[in-house]
Amino acid sequence: MSVTGGMMWVYGAGGSRFFAAAYGNNFTSPDNDLGSLVRNYNSSYTYTAKNQIKWNFNSSGQLTTSSIPTAWP
Repeated sequence: MSVTGGMMWVYGAGGSRFFAAAYGNNFTSPDNDLGSLVRNYNSSYTYTAKNQIKWNFNSSGQLTTSSIPTAWP
């Protein structure tokens, strides 16, 4: 969900994380989050966790796909 100055990721269980807008299409992760969030050229978003698992969201913020790296243990 887009909010002024950043993005709010709200979980189904009610928790949330705020990613502050940064330079370009990047966002600054909260202190307790080691992943990264970017806005893609088509207005979708990709969150990449520290372990390289990716979550892809459409421009409305709905989860569309996720992927685990092939070399993931």
